[in-house]
Amino acid sequence: MWGRPDSGGGTIKSGTKVKGIRLIDDGVGDHDIDATVPGFGRMQLKSSVVKKVG
Repeated sequence: MWGRPDSGGGTIKSGTKVKGIRLIDDGVGDHDIDATVPGFGRMQLKSSVVKKVG
C-alpha cells in the first residue's frame, strides 16, 4: 500500500469478506459493527450495508 499506514481513503469492493466481526454500541455515527477488512485493517461498518453470507 502507498502512503502512511494510518491514512484514510480507499475503496472496499462489493463482496469483500471481513473477519473478526463484533457488534458495538459506541460506534462513530451509525456504524455498529467493528471488523477486520483484509488490506485495510480494523474498521467500523454500517449494518445496513453488510450482508451475511452462508
